[in-house]
Amino acid sequence: MRLLLTAAVLPGLFIMYYVYKKDWVEKEPMGLIVKLLVFGAISVVPAILLELLGSFVVYGGIDEPSVVTKTQVFLDNFVVVAVSEELCKYIFLKKITWKHPAFDYRFDAIVYSVSISMGFAILENIMYVLDHGLSVALTRALISIPGHACFAVTMGVFYGQAKLNERLENRKAMKTDLFMAVFLPVLMHGFFDFCLSCDSGLYTALFYVFIIAADIVCLRVIKNFSKKDYSI
Repeated sequence: MRLLLTAAVLPGLFIMYYVYKKDWVEKEPMGLIVKLLVFGAISVVPAILLELLGSFVVYGGIDEPSVVTKTQVFLDNFVVVAVSEELCKYIFLKKITWKHPAFDYRFDAIVYSVSISMGFAILENIMYVLDHGLSVALTRALISIPGHACFAVTMGVFYGQAKLNERLENRKAMKTDLFMAVFLPVLMHGFFDFCLSCDSGLYTALFYVFIIAADIVCLRVIKNFSKKDYSI
């Protein structure tokens, strides 16, 4: 049991620690980071409830039928799963951090978003590993956890820009950035899940191209935003 929990938890904590260390200008309060981790895990609950409701609508029942159409798979991955999970993470992220006095640098938004996403991903990973065993731990450590991190970095980039636009009193731009902070991670998450759900060599190839490219881009974003961080 201890080995399973360690394998499930360590990848998410490692990614969170890596991003936290890149925040070189002004480290965020550890109490706030822990709070984001905890509420990221809590956000799994409403996400599951929304997914159950969405699956009932898409498939006509809670359980996925033996025969499904590509349209149903598309709706399930993009509209049900991606929207439910990214929206729940975003709601908790904004509730906890938007008016927090520590939110005063652009890179803070990425730290916050990754922290809440890793809280979500760690609990999700624990459930998968306890259910399926150690065999899925490595795969999820290399694919699923970094995937959640990439969605989070994307969310953080636009979330931080939205905060800057609020300070500049540009309400229209702020609203657009907040929308993009959810919309783009939903698209990425939906594409990630859709490719995995399609039993096709083409979609499998697209998936690996996507996840490798996303990892590379997000690592560059983290490094660049860290080096060129500024007050908002």
